[in-house]
Amino acid sequence: MKNSLLAFIPARKGSKGLKYKNFKKINNKPIIEYTVESAIRSKIFNNIVISTDHRETINHYKNYPNVEVHIRPKTLSQDKSLVIDVIKNYLKNKINDYKNIMILQPTSPLRNSKDIKDSYNIFIKNN
Repeated sequence: MKNSLLAFIPARKGSKGLKYKNFKKINNKPIIEYTVESAIRSKIFNNIVISTDHRETINHYKNYPNVEVHIRPKTLSQDKSLVIDVIKNYLKNKINDYKNIMILQPTSPLRNSKDIKDSYNIFIKNN
């Protein structure tokens, strides 16, 4: 599966500036939902992973089609935790499964599936 593409959505519950910012609602929908829906609609990912320590997100997405929930350890859920370390933690037993990883921040709810596809096509063209 080395030619596959992973969508990685880092969504820890803590935030210094705005508490639970990834789960704040816009039009009665948590902003993370816009990212998940756009990733699914893009149809370019072999796997979509939400990495979180937020219990409600874990429960909401655990049976969601085409979405895997990575329960991030507390050591990687701190203010100074780096996304690269969270990705490495997720990939520790899957390192050969993915050729490319696209990080989709939930705090960009205006990004849509076309934006995702277009940016991936630019990446492939200029690789």
